[in-house]
Amino acid sequence: SLLAIVEQEEDPYLLTQKVLARLQSSDPALIKPVISKSKITSAGANFRKFWNDYEKTFWAQGDMNPTFCMQENCFPLVNMNYDDKIIWKSTKDYPTYLYINDIKTNSFQCYRPYNPKGQKHLSWNVRDRLIGKSLFTHCNDLILTSSYKDKMVLKKLGYQAATTTSETTLISEKGIAWLKKTFSKLGVLMNSDIAGLKVQDHYVKQGFINISLGINQPKDPWDFMIKYNYNELHYLIKHYYGF
Repeated sequence: SLLAIVEQEEDPYLLTQKVLARLQSSDPALIKPVISKSKITSAGANFRKFWNDYEKTFWAQGDMNPTFCMQENCFPLVNMNYDDKIIWKSTKDYPTYLYINDIKTNSFQCYRPYNPKGQKHLSWNVRDRLIGKSLFTHCNDLILTSSYKDKMVLKKLGYQAATTTSETTLISEKGIAWLKKTFSKLGVLMNSDIAGLKVQDHYVKQGFINISLGINQPKDPWDFMIKYNYNELHYLIKHYYGF
């Protein structure tokens, strides 16, 4: 098991390599199966490594520069297509970013910070796996959070985190069992709205450590950090999570 690897290997470099090899060799269906009614058969996205000033400014709110974002597999999007038809283009008025989950399986999510209300972010081939799973480096702990942007906020604080395609896309019982077997400590930090609190309660009942932003507080880790600062968010997480 992964825990046995952690306990038996003392060399940090070898430990990382063994853990990554173990994770890559076991990819259970973590998300409840979804039967797609869509007739879309293919999708793709083009991205760039050049960052415009307005893109740098947006992520700088979270003390994130282009280097950090790209290390987290986040890139400025050029365009996204379904069946060779361009669905989204990134513009200054609607800047869009690409979260690459797994290049081998063409798995990704497109995120638009200023999306019109009710318009969802677009994903492809990420129904059966956690977004951020390819960046796992250890099995000590994992925090399940509401979005990839929030996962990046937690990474700035030193926490390993992941998300699903949407907050209400629940991990299956089999997936939860795998997470419990794999990680020594599991936490959950979702949005502090009605939908988020319902999902939060679901995972707490499954044994995840509850991490709450509090009543009448900003709805997610990113907004909480913007209103206060990283130190306040770190203090809050430590209060619930223990470190």
